Amino acid sequence: MSIIIRIITGVLQDNDNNSYDHVVIVYVILASGSVLVATILSIGSLWTVDLGHLQWTRKQGITKGDIINERKEAFEFGPQGQRNKKTSMSLFVAMTIFVLGA
Repeated sequence: MSIIIRIITGVLQDNDNNSYDHVVIVYVILASGSVLVATILSIGSLWTVDLGHLQWTRKQGITKGDIINERKEAFEFGPQGQRNKKTSMSLFVAMTIFVLGA
């Protein structure tokens, strides 16, 4: 992705007589998106175990391991297990394509 962003910002800079005005806008949008995602994940970790366990210490992970196992089992075999598997596979294929493209 960084290569794609560099190409886009290079074209923007070339089309703007080597000015950084439009390039800065691209980087501000990327930074804002990063802050938004980080904020959503941080707030989400307070409400849901699925995101919250990412913030647990090793000791918390060991003592609450049964909760994680229950959530994994519900994800795989619950009422939406087939849909979750298809979604996970689709995202894995997309990530593989991005990695190969990089």
